[in-house]
Amino acid sequence: MYISGEAAKLHQCLINVIKNGIEAMPEGGQLSVSLKKTGSKAVLSVTDSGTGMSEEQRERLGTPYYTTKDKGTGLGTMVVYSIVRAMGGEIKVKSEENKGTSFTIVLPIAQNSQPKDGMKEL
Repeated sequence: MYISGEAAKLHQCLINVIKNGIEAMPEGGQLSVSLKKTGSKAVLSVTDSGTGMSEEQRERLGTPYYTTKDKGTGLGTMVVYSIVRAMGGEIKVKSEENKGTSFTIVLPIAQNSQPKDGMKEL
């Protein structure tokens, strides 16, 4: 499956989301990454068993300089939201305090099944 976009930017999104998941589990836990095709969309989910977030925290995600971490800059998640939107995608976040968080990135699949410039196989 292929999506249109810059591979380096998608890579940065994944690094940021996975890093956030790991940091949300200071005493360890489980982190899973999954990819599936749903119709004409690629659905990438990163789920952790970490500290989770309140509804108020979820609503503020993607806001510049907003962070739920003691030492965070609030820019990583903002970058993720910006890149995903620029690629024609969307982000869905489900979270429950003390139970974990799931970030789901939904991106359109490229209509041409042959790779072109800017396409990377997922």
